[in-house]
Amino acid sequence: QHGHSRDGPPARKEPARLSQAMAAELSTGILAMAHLHGRNPPVSMLVVHMEADFHKKATARTAFTCNDGDGMRSAIEEAARTGESVIFVARSEGRSPTGEPVSEFRITWSFKPKVPKSAVV
Repeated sequence: QHGHSRDGPPARKEPARLSQAMAAELSTGILAMAHLHGRNPPVSMLVVHMEADFHKKATARTAFTCNDGDGMRSAIEEAARTGESVIFVARSEGRSPTGEPVSEFRITWSFKPKVPKSAVV
């Protein structure tokens, strides 16, 4: 029974899917970090939800791309301007070396202006 759970063999897909999720989050998070760097007042970022569709088994290096930088920048600017939390869903697509779609992730980010410690009662 070594290596098996009560419900059957171990889920071998999970590490590969987790790796894809981390790469997808990074491809969106690096855009957010670029737009947040040096911003005054500072804005915090937090992943609040993630959804994924897996189209094909990842058998080779998979490249993740997010092209939502302009929308993300607008959401960050809105949060800074209004002082309110703003939700933004960024899409990241994973493709094989031959360009075939492997997976698609929708990462939901929350951007919220940081309250200065002196303003906290």
